[in-house]
Amino acid sequence: MTVNYLLILIVLLLFAGLGVDAGMLEWRYLQLSTAARAAAGSGAIGLQRYGTGGVSTSALNAASLNGFTNGSNGVTVTVQNPPTAGPYANNSYSVRATISQSVPTSFMSLVAFPTVTISSTYDQPGATPVSLTSVFNIYAIFRDTTTVTNGGFDNQSYAFSANALDSVRTANNVGALLNWRGNVFTLGVPDGKNGANNVTIPLTSGNFSQLLMLASANYGPVTSSFVVNYADGSTSTTSLTMSDWVNIVNYTNQVIVQQTTYFVYAAGGPNSTPTAIYGYAINLNNLKTVSSLTLPSTRKVVVFAIDLMP
Repeated sequence: MTVNYLLILIVLLLFAGLGVDAGMLEWRYLQLSTAARAAAGSGAIGLQRYGTGGVSTSALNAASLNGFTNGSNGVTVTVQNPPTAGPYANNSYSVRATISQSVPTSFMSLVAFPTVTISSTYDQPGATPVSLTSVFNIYAIFRDTTTVTNGGFDNQSYAFSANALDSVRTANNVGALLNWRGNVFTLGVPDGKNGANNVTIPLTSGNFSQLLMLASANYGPVTSSFVVNYADGSTSTTSLTMSDWVNIVNYTNQVIVQQTTYFVYAAGGPNSTPTAIYGYAINLNNLKTVSSLTLPSTRKVVVFAIDLMP
């Protein structure tokens, strides 16, 4: 009888130990999943900021910051751009990060499992940027040292400050980089045509779920219609209420992407009035191929950048 009780006790302790190991592995898996998500997201941002050469470095750095350094403590970090499998396979704007780790066990080693390899994969859908260079027709962004010309952003010779939006990029004579929803948007080069108004913008052909747009209104708020044109000849219309660039109001359909503390004007120098560039999301029919976006026929709405989401 004593032997039976002893065997039962050993079995119970073994199961309890297995439960401890299982809990430890689950906890480690949650950490690993968080790191994989951070790595994929950072890789996508690295792609947009620095091109394909920035994907791996950005992803590996993010994984390391989250406690998983490639090649250390049994950790392997694999980064793919484009992914070879998954929901965004072969999408050159998407990034897949997989992190695996060989984890030592305590009680499971007693039943021939001294280590267990756990793994997590995260797919970051990358936005497809739309080039607006050919349709830019508004001189909306100027350096602080440049006289605002051609009416500026609001047709009254007031404009966004390129220095306030992104001083580093402005110094290098390139457009500002703004971040929204894990995507990097590149604005037009300052002191020239860098905003689109009252035009039809050709979109990258493909099937997408959302159109993300950076824009602002002048003499607003303005409620206007944006028309998405599909390759099959059909259209869809979205009405957006857009806040004025200086009279900043939070509407449910918009997000403040970048806010500055001043604008510039033709008379010279900055004016200490805050300005804002907003983000808007337009839902698309992903069963149809997009063709173009027709902007409202008003001078009050100016678009700076567009990304298409898979």
